[in-house]
Amino acid sequence: MFISLRNHLLQLSRFYLKALSTSELVKNIFKVYLGDITSKFIAAGSIVILIRGLSVGDFAQYTAYYSVMLLFAYLIGSGINQAQVTYTAEYMSTQHRKPLEIYVVSFIFQLVLYLLVCALVFCLADKFTTLLFGNHPYQTAMKYGLVAGFGFLLTNAGSSVFQSEERFSTYVKISWFRQIIIFLTVTSLLLSHQLSFTSAVVSLVTVELIVGIIITYFAFMAAKKIHLLAYFQQNRQLLKKFLFSSFWLIGYFGAINLSNQLNIFMLSHFSTPLQLANYGVAYRYYSLAILILNSMNAVLLVRFSKSDLNDHQAIKQLISQWFKALAWTIIPILIIDMLGRSVFLWVNGPQYGESYNLFIILTIGVWLSLLLSPFINILSAKKKFRFIFFSATVALIINFIGSLILIPLWGGIGAAIMAVIANNFILQMLVFTRLQYKIN
Repeated sequence: MFISLRNHLLQLSRFYLKALSTSELVKNIFKVYLGDITSKFIAAGSIVILIRGLSVGDFAQYTAYYSVMLLFAYLIGSGINQAQVTYTAEYMSTQHRKPLEIYVVSFIFQLVLYLLVCALVFCLADKFTTLLFGNHPYQTAMKYGLVAGFGFLLTNAGSSVFQSEERFSTYVKISWFRQIIIFLTVTSLLLSHQLSFTSAVVSLVTVELIVGIIITYFAFMAAKKIHLLAYFQQNRQLLKKFLFSSFWLIGYFGAINLSNQLNIFMLSHFSTPLQLANYGVAYRYYSLAILILNSMNAVLLVRFSKSDLNDHQAIKQLISQWFKALAWTIIPILIIDMLGRSVFLWVNGPQYGESYNLFIILTIGVWLSLLLSPFINILSAKKKFRFIFFSATVALIINFIGSLILIPLWGGIGAAIMAVIANNFILQMLVFTRLQYKIN
């Protein structure tokens, strides 16, 4: 038994070493993954400083701020950026030039939509705060989150340009740059004994805006050198398809990101700030643990969007190999879950002891998403945007109904269970089932 397992591990190691040395796809995945690991280690340092340096009440406020920043930035930007990557990769593989007109349309579209959303939310701040957070006083956190989200939107828009062009080194450096500035900011606040919710978010909002503006400039500086009007006239049909796809993907990412943040909003309605803070701690570490998916998706979406991906047999082979290669990753995840409690409490403090139980549940979601991660990219590359929107909407509805039942009973435990069931199982399985049907 032991000898067989050892031989299997040796064969697996040789397979990965050979793949790493010969496959451009694998090289790019590892390049982005290793870059993301570095970035997320820096981010982990910032998170620990905020968790240990803020009071429980302040960290609950920070959790509300962070969820709003992600919600609206991803709601507006993720769908457009994914459509941009899909169309750009396909266009460059056939036309052999950069579709700068798509970059410009994408950027302007995001800018206008986000500013309209901000204006609406600021005008109706009381109603939106009550809708998202119940009676808890998180209106200030929501406003800061909206402004920070604008900077985050700009950063993601610029990053998507480099991703589209497979400039993954630059893509990684953007992440490093942002996280280093954030880390230095919160560290300076801690060392100067000025760390509080207000000082932290004011500083972080400033960082997000400055970083977003800098990255936007470098990503789009080439667009000012071309005759955009002529390109718009030549590629009207392409731009129409791009915008139509963007609407479906905005709906998809709107549903999936609302589902991701829904548990935080529901906890703020039905539980105490302590439970919200505990869930916020677990969710931030969950976000770090899922970094490998971001690394793979950044590369896989571009690869699957190229015009030569039409072989159903190749896709079936990919699915089979993917399951065989990654099913075993549940073992190290379970080992970490069993042995990591003391380290977790030492890092974050005993006041967040309940948070570790939530983190254990969320790690199962990490494994499920890892196992099923390529399939949304394949459907997206094939432009099956309506179906992935439908899948995300189903997951959102199930998450909402389940959270209404479980969160009043079990608090953060119920929120974590529903996050895994809806976002990491139901959504992925719907997409996987459709893909299997499509290629059989």
